[in-house]
Amino acid sequence: MVIIWSGLACGDREAAAVLVALNSVFQVIACGLLGWFYLDLLPQRLGLGDGRGLDVSVWKIALNVIVLLGIPLPAGLHSRRLGEERMGREGYER
Repeated sequence: MVIIWSGLACGDREAAAVLVALNSVFQVIACGLLGWFYLDLLPQRLGLGDGRGLDVSVWKIALNVIVLLGIPLPAGLHSRRLGEERMGREGYER
């Protein structure tokens, strides 16, 4: 969606694609850390519920985000390359 909206606004689509990729990497790191913080560390520190928190590792959360973001990103890149090879860049973008 970001790339589509960037194209509709006559923006730089390549820069938008780079920003989307960087955002995906940032989300993998940040969601893992924030999920661990809010689900495990913070409840322990504040004594919420039974005071134990949820035993969730950063890596399990990061793996879920990688599956959610990491599979579509290379799949989209691969489908774009195939489309450009078969139809040419102008034909693919039309």
